[in-house]
Amino acid sequence: MASSLIELIIALFLVYAIVPTAIIRFSNIGNLSRARKGLGRVVLTFDDGPDPRYTPRVLEILDQYQVKACFFVVGAKAKANPDLIKQIALAGHEIGSHGFRHQAAWLTGPRATATENMETSRVIEEITGQKPRFYRPPWGLFNLYSLWFFWSKGLKVALWTYFSWDWTKRATPESITRKVLSKIQDGDILILHDSGSGPGAAPGGPANMLAALPRILEELKNRNLRVVPLKEVAVKKSGTG
Repeated sequence: MASSLIELIIALFLVYAIVPTAIIRFSNIGNLSRARKGLGRVVLTFDDGPDPRYTPRVLEILDQYQVKACFFVVGAKAKANPDLIKQIALAGHEIGSHGFRHQAAWLTGPRATATENMETSRVIEEITGQKPRFYRPPWGLFNLYSLWFFWSKGLKVALWTYFSWDWTKRATPESITRKVLSKIQDGDILILHDSGSGPGAAPGGPANMLAALPRILEELKNRNLRVVPLKEVAVKKSGTG
């Protein structure tokens, strides 16, 4: 009896959590994880903010290099820092949803999934006057309900091509720069983090990212790779998305 119950729980978990995540992550169905190659473009995204210690400096660096990025913000942090959200929007950057409390979808039921993301969208819209167009789930995890929810709400799921592990305790400006520049190619979507308060993140991690960011942007420029908004690569027009 006990073994049958365990098997049932495992089966339900596979259907509710593992299968939807595998479909999205490995089949690239219904998500954006890279742009079309051949146009000399890369996309820069920042997760887990806004953070008053780091986000303003990120904005300064992006302005210095005259590039636009997409900030996937945590709803609770956005609500606590509305001026930072306004600053991001006024600078011409995109703002996407990253959940309200950065909770893993695998451990979130349907009702909580809807509440988490509706609240984040509401907070962003109240501050900026615009609903978020893009959604990135914490840790890139989905559940069966979230697939339907995001598509029904018209949210474009945006993942990434790879990440630099910039949030970890072992990360340094040099390691972040090296990992990014050794791998980044035309069409890639890069993920960095402008807050170190997420689960498992090094509290001072974004300081390393900030030191690496100018070096990365300088080298992208040298390689003739343009940093473009996420919306530019999300639009598929005559095969140019």
